[in-house]
Amino acid sequence: MPRTSAPPGSSATSRTAATARVAVVGAGPTGVGVTERLLANAPLLAPGRPVEIVLVDPHPAGPGRVWRDGQSPLMRMNSFAKDVTLFPGPSVRCEGPPRPGPSL
Repeated sequence: MPRTSAPPGSSATSRTAATARVAVVGAGPTGVGVTERLLANAPLLAPGRPVEIVLVDPHPAGPGRVWRDGQSPLMRMNSFAKDVTLFPGPSVRCEGPPRPGPSL
């Protein structure tokens, strides 16, 4: 994804007017899952155009709100690891191609 450090409205950003820009509010499991689907579908949603996705979240990247570093491990997201994935498998019905994830 192309990134620019130019301020909005500057000549550098006007040259990239064809860039598809999306902001995803919330970088928890749902927001990251939506981002994965946007990236998987980018060639269909914005063919031939660069795509810029910005994740907006008030909590720090990494642990976020759910996995705070100082929190007891017993209190972290009360789910089995196999139930929490960002990579749709072949059994998942979704728009766009499933993208393979890491094998644990």
